[in-house]
Amino acid sequence: MGELLVYARNDIAGKALCQLLRMRDLKPIALIGMEDLIEKIRFGLGDIVILDLPSIATMREDLNDLLNISSETSVIMLTPYGTEDKELEIFRREGYYFFPKPICINDLIALIGQLREGEDN
Repeated sequence: MGELLVYARNDIAGKALCQLLRMRDLKPIALIGMEDLIEKIRFGLGDIVILDLPSIATMREDLNDLLNISSETSVIMLTPYGTEDKELEIFRREGYYFFPKPICINDLIALIGQLREGEDN
């Protein structure tokens, strides 16, 4: 089983999310820079990535490389936009999941569990 990677542009939000996940017996790795995230994925160290980005513009800027290398990685995007938002179309592909903010931590934990079960099959 690979690592659960968490990237948030806002360091405080990333740490808070990691703390919530640790309270649920998960072991997330908080990443500060998008470069660190890209490197870990390239080397196969992350099977699930949670991205907490503040805007679509930030997503486009930060995710250009990620979209090209993450075919084996499930990506969960925490977004301030609804899941039907037209701005998200560029990111719709297999293995990408959207959670509108504010998130329900129980739903996020359930999705992580489902994705990890899928890895074992």
